[in-house]
Amino acid sequence: MKFPCIECGLCCRLSGRGPQLARWKDSSGRCRYFDETTNHCRIYSHRPDICNVSAMYKLYFQNTMTEKEFYRKNLEVCLRLNQEAGQQENCRLLRQLIEQIR
Repeated sequence: MKFPCIECGLCCRLSGRGPQLARWKDSSGRCRYFDETTNHCRIYSHRPDICNVSAMYKLYFQNTMTEKEFYRKNLEVCLRLNQEAGQQENCRLLRQLIEQIR
């Protein structure tokens, strides 16, 4: 199963919120590898494990929950970020994805 990212970019735009991501943030609090023009990571194929949902699951969570549970929890974080940003269409899509994973 592949993580169903909607590619909204909010996790990269708001990476300064998380202490685990502090070493990659720029002066604006965004990830320094985030490309505002394309809304994608400039080092995606070599991104840190913390930015890779599948890698994080395999490295740290596979013994504590199912992959579906881990993906659902990550989508719930995405949903909260999109709710805070007022991205209603993204929220609708994320709710559908969360429901499909249940």
